[in-house]
Amino acid sequence: MEISKEKFEEYLHQILNMYYKSKSYFIVFDLLNKSRKDALPKLNLSPGFFNIVTLALVDGLILSLSKLLERNSRSFSIYKFLNICKANQQLFNHFEKKDLLSGIIKKVDKTSFAEFITELDKHKYLVSALYNFRNEFTAHLDFKSLKKKRTIILSEKEIESLLNTLHNIICKISVAFNGTSWSAEKSGTRDLEILLKNVKTI
Repeated sequence: MEISKEKFEEYLHQILNMYYKSKSYFIVFDLLNKSRKDALPKLNLSPGFFNIVTLALVDGLILSLSKLLERNSRSFSIYKFLNICKANQQLFNHFEKKDLLSGIIKKVDKTSFAEFITELDKHKYLVSALYNFRNEFTAHLDFKSLKKKRTIILSEKEIESLLNTLHNIICKISVAFNGTSWSAEKSGTRDLEILLKNVKTI
């Protein structure tokens, strides 16, 4: 179904905000995790608070990433967004020939969208683990998993790689749409570093 340029821009900002939400959860969790050694005395000023925050960040990351990667046809996700892009290719690549030839602007077409899906599929085992974690521990507490003391390990490096893939795809589409690229993270996301530096221990 063809949509207007204005409507597509709404969808682009929606998917971008979904990505930023997941990336923000990941960055703040990563900062706290890495601070446990260097800033342990500061974190121990209120260990209960920081433990609750860390668990909340994990839950937020799992839920937001699961939403972003949902394949359900009713859900707006990166896959739904790519389908909208494929159905509205008339909105892309409207730039001067010299910009396209210079490589400043790269076209997106049917081949590009197939490549984007291939890139996402490289993370299918991580995504499967994310959904299992969400279904068994985050959105619900599966009684069988509880009885078996089942654990699911999610690699931070793999999650970071998945987020980088999502950012790369969104930026390529955005550049082909209106020439706009986006930073990998929202400004202010790392303000926790400033906070920890200014917390004084006695």
